[in-house]
Amino acid sequence: MHACCGPCTIEPAYLLREEGHDLSFAFFNPNIAPFEEHQKRVSELKNFCEREGFRVIEFPYEQSLWEESVAPYAHHKAKRCKACYDLRLNACAVYAKNQGFDALSTTLTVSPYQYIQSIKSSLKKAAESVGIQAIFRDFTPYYEDSVRDSRALVMYRQNYCGCRFSAVEAGFDRVRAKHERHLDKAQAYAEKSLSQLS
Repeated sequence: MHACCGPCTIEPAYLLREEGHDLSFAFFNPNIAPFEEHQKRVSELKNFCEREGFRVIEFPYEQSLWEESVAPYAHHKAKRCKACYDLRLNACAVYAKNQGFDALSTTLTVSPYQYIQSIKSSLKKAAESVGIQAIFRDFTPYYEDSVRDSRALVMYRQNYCGCRFSAVEAGFDRVRAKHERHLDKAQAYAEKSLSQLS
């Protein structure tokens, strides 16, 4: 199972284990920048998997692969994310086949900020290309559970998807949300003041 981070691994790990799957987690995320962020995420995944008895397969950090195949789509978010899914899931599929695994899945669908249908397409294509089964699950209904459980475990929780473009986009989103909260407060104050004058 491809794992994007520790928090997003919790619910898929529990659910697929309950279904009877024998899981190992592959951490191949050359999209994550900077390197220190990559290390924080893999560390949390390892800690969780060690507690739960899962094996972690850590791929080398090869950001140049991401820069070559994904970064050219910098300002086309949907295309960029699709290329990123393809890169990561294809590499995991090849590894899975070579190591004798019979199926591939991913934790990417936990986040409601991802392109779920693109993930489904990338997963199926990657698995089919090497002749193994694709186990697709839309885990977004368990997002709040993953937030709750990762906080209970005092896990590091990132505030952007991983790549340098998503870090900038998430920063803009936070500024916009803060601005909108201030506008809402100002509007509420204005309405209250007007009602007191009438």
